[in-house]
Amino acid sequence: MRKTILLTGAMGFVGRNILRAARAQGSQDLWIGVDFAQDLSIDRNELPENYSFHALDLGNPRAIDAILKGNPPDVVLHFAGCISKGNDPDNHMRLFRSNVETTWNLLGALPRPAYFVLASTGMIYGSQPGPFEESMLTQPSDDYSLCKLMAEEAVLAYAKLGKLQATILRPAVLYGKGQKGDMFIPALCRALTSGAHFPMTGGEQTRDFVHVRDLCNAVFSLMETEVTGIYNVGTGASISMRHVAQKALELVGDASLLGIGDIAYRAQEIWDYRLSASKLQQATGWVPQITLDQGIQEIIEENKV
Repeated sequence: MRKTILLTGAMGFVGRNILRAARAQGSQDLWIGVDFAQDLSIDRNELPENYSFHALDLGNPRAIDAILKGNPPDVVLHFAGCISKGNDPDNHMRLFRSNVETTWNLLGALPRPAYFVLASTGMIYGSQPGPFEESMLTQPSDDYSLCKLMAEEAVLAYAKLGKLQATILRPAVLYGKGQKGDMFIPALCRALTSGAHFPMTGGEQTRDFVHVRDLCNAVFSLMETEVTGIYNVGTGASISMRHVAQKALELVGDASLLGIGDIAYRAQEIWDYRLSASKLQQATGWVPQITLDQGIQEIIEENKV
């Protein structure tokens, strides 16, 4: 049976990849994209056949209510939100509005129970030793992860009231083609391919990198099975930032561009960041398919164009 799927953050990095995956799978569902962005620069041929887009501010409850009443969703994929590193005073309220307030507004506007998937973060586990498991205590260490925890609690509370089926996704460090901003892998690849110097820490901290297409596959696996609960999305393995930089350097070749040790480590550095995804694998059969070497190669090639 065809479903109505509401996707927030539709024009963001993950949202665009979810839409491309839906198109590739030949989805017959009715897809409704919502984002504050006005620019539909994505190619129509990359969008699902049954797709409509609404540019609106998710901080506006009346606008959300109007959309949802006209298109009561069976599934909500809530991927809207902004990210910020550390505790930046300038972004303090922006983080709250984009990650907590938007979630609260969506929950209050749902005209009927839906299968609700919230994109949270593995950063919610804080500086505990990895691998992180869903049964561990949450220890948010910055404004971003704290806001995600508040959003999680709101979704789970609505689920306890029987108003929705709740699934929380806690992904590891996402990367892939088309990613903007200063996330480590895309920023590294852009610098090296353009011949720019790339300053970084000593790179001894380890991270679990999961490709955005693998995350999309996890989302579709969850929608198919409609299991509920909290699920990590990661590879279960970690690799040092220095090793990642050297992998990229092998594809570019100019060692002078890499400034290892130019930047000091953070005061509250997370040294062992990796997520166990065994719970998700057992529930849906999902396993990551794209290796880090493949993912870095894609981004290098994208930036060479």
